[in-house]
Amino acid sequence: MFLTVRLTPWATERIVKNYCKGKVVTKTALRQSLREFPDTEFHTAGQPGVRAGAVITTRKARDTGVHTLEVRFNEDRDLAMVTIHPSGAVVVS
Repeated sequence: MFLTVRLTPWATERIVKNYCKGKVVTKTALRQSLREFPDTEFHTAGQPGVRAGAVITTRKARDTGVHTLEVRFNEDRDLAMVTIHPSGAVVVS
Protein backbone atom coordinates (compact mmCIF):
# COMPACT_ATOMS: atom_id res chain seq x y z
CA MET A 1 0.00 0.00 0.00
CA PHE A 2 1.23 3.53 -0.70
CA LEU A 3 0.28 6.92 0.67
CA THR A 4 0.63 10.43 -0.75
CA VAL A 5 2.03 12.83 1.85
CA ARG A 6 3.51 16.29 2.33
CA LEU A 7 6.10 17.30 4.90
CA THR A 8 4.57 19.05 7.89
CA PRO A 9 5.42 22.76 8.11
CA TRP A 10 7.64 22.19 11.16
CA ALA A 11 9.50 19.31 9.47
CA THR A 12 9.99 21.45 6.36
CA GLU A 13 11.37 24.29 8.48
CA ARG A 14 13.78 21.95 10.30
CA ILE A 15 15.00 20.33 7.08
CA VAL A 16 15.55 23.67 5.32
CA LYS A 17 17.40 25.03 8.35
CA ASN A 18 19.61 21.98 8.90
CA TYR A 19 20.16 20.40 5.48
CA CYS A 20 19.46 22.90 2.66
CA LYS A 21 21.53 25.68 1.16
CA GLY A 22 18.42 27.38 -0.25
CA LYS A 23 14.80 27.47 0.88
CA VAL A 24 13.59 24.41 -1.03
CA VAL A 25 13.63 20.86 0.34
CA THR A 26 15.54 18.44 -1.90
CA LYS A 27 15.69 14.64 -2.04
CA THR A 28 19.18 14.78 -0.58
CA ALA A 29 18.01 16.91 2.34
CA LEU A 30 15.04 14.60 2.96
CA ARG A 31 17.35 11.57 2.84
CA GLN A 32 19.69 13.17 5.42
CA SER A 33 16.78 14.12 7.65
CA LEU A 34 15.29 10.62 7.62
CA ARG A 35 18.71 9.11 8.36
CA GLU A 36 19.25 11.34 11.40
CA PHE A 37 15.61 11.80 12.42
CA PRO A 38 13.60 8.75 11.31
CA ASP A 39 10.40 10.09 12.85
CA THR A 40 10.19 13.04 10.45
CA GLU A 41 6.50 13.93 10.29
CA PHE A 42 4.34 14.06 7.18
CA HIS A 43 0.71 15.12 6.61
CA THR A 44 -1.43 12.74 4.61
CA ALA A 45 -2.99 14.08 1.42
CA GLY A 46 -6.66 13.39 0.76
CA GLN A 47 -7.26 10.02 -0.86
CA PRO A 48 -10.17 7.61 -0.84
CA GLY A 49 -10.28 6.06 2.62
CA VAL A 50 -7.52 8.31 3.99
CA ARG A 51 -8.19 11.42 6.04
CA ALA A 52 -6.27 14.43 4.75
CA GLY A 53 -4.00 16.18 7.24
CA ALA A 54 -3.32 13.24 9.55
CA VAL A 55 0.25 13.24 10.88
CA ILE A 56 2.26 10.13 10.04
CA THR A 57 5.90 9.06 10.34
CA THR A 58 7.67 6.27 8.48
CA ARG A 59 7.37 4.10 11.59
CA LYS A 60 3.61 4.67 11.87
CA ALA A 61 3.23 4.07 8.14
CA ARG A 62 5.09 0.75 8.35
CA ASP A 63 3.01 -0.33 11.34
CA THR A 64 -0.21 0.28 9.39
CA GLY A 65 0.96 -1.65 6.31
CA VAL A 66 2.14 1.26 4.16
CA HIS A 67 5.35 0.46 2.31
CA THR A 68 5.73 3.57 0.11
CA LEU A 69 5.25 7.27 0.79
CA GLU A 70 4.87 9.49 -2.27
CA VAL A 71 6.22 12.80 -0.96
CA ARG A 72 4.78 15.90 -2.62
CA PHE A 73 5.94 19.49 -2.35
CA ASN A 74 4.37 22.86 -3.21
CA GLU A 75 1.90 22.81 -6.10
CA ASP A 76 1.81 19.00 -5.96
CA ARG A 77 5.31 18.63 -7.40
CA ASP A 78 6.79 15.20 -6.70
CA LEU A 79 9.68 15.46 -4.30
CA ALA A 80 10.57 11.84 -3.58
CA MET A 81 9.42 8.27 -3.11
CA VAL A 82 10.17 6.86 0.33
CA THR A 83 10.24 3.06 0.44
CA ILE A 84 9.82 1.52 3.89
CA HIS A 85 11.19 -1.99 4.30
CA PRO A 86 9.65 -4.37 6.86
CA SER A 87 12.89 -4.14 8.87
CA GLY A 88 12.30 -0.40 9.28
CA ALA A 89 15.01 0.67 6.83
CA VAL A 90 14.05 3.62 4.65
CA VAL A 91 15.17 4.33 1.08
CA VAL A 92 14.56 7.72 -0.55
CA SER A 93 14.48 7.75 -4.35
